[in-house]
Amino acid sequence: MLKLSGQTPIASGGERLVFVHPLQKDWLVKVVNFYSNKSQRPQPLYKKIRRLGGLQPTAREVIEHMALRVTNPDCPERWRQVQNIIGFADTDMGLGLVVEAVRGADGGLAPTLEHLKKNNQLNDAVLSALEEFFEWLLASPVIINDLHLNNLVYDQHGRVVMIDGLGDRHLIPIKAYSQRFNRAYKRKKIERLRRRLVAE
Repeated sequence: MLKLSGQTPIASGGERLVFVHPLQKDWLVKVVNFYSNKSQRPQPLYKKIRRLGGLQPTAREVIEHMALRVTNPDCPERWRQVQNIIGFADTDMGLGLVVEAVRGADGGLAPTLEHLKKNNQLNDAVLSALEEFFEWLLASPVIINDLHLNNLVYDQHGRVVMIDGLGDRHLIPIKAYSQRFNRAYKRKKIERLRRRLVAE
């Protein structure tokens, strides 16, 4: 069992915490954030009784990775726009999803687009890579629920990679049944993100 409770997470969201894997520095471990304000809010009945409980975000992410591989079994390059999943690990903070760390040009963790924006580093190369990511996103079957600058990083290969926000949060997964609806939803999210890029 991996011990994570003594570590400081490298990222903290409303649903999960992210730690560096204690035995493999090129891997990260995502676990449920039971201490977030979001997890302590009153939940609808369907969320209280759902089978996977707090592991639902992890399940959504895994499902989207499987969908990408089913639709592109012989083309690994079609998977590179999302963070690669290694597997699962038992930790002292519950079941962890082990993922490959996305590296930046300096060898450290790849910077988020939010970080690049705040530091005036959204240059032409990054913006071009972002447009390529948008094209991939619209052409792919992947379902998203949260597209914002903190969920996207710029990696050492000059690609924009999505590290969080995958899957459908709705009780009835309409986007999984209708690619037309899914693409329309993604277009809406993309346009909202483009407006965010030019906002102060």
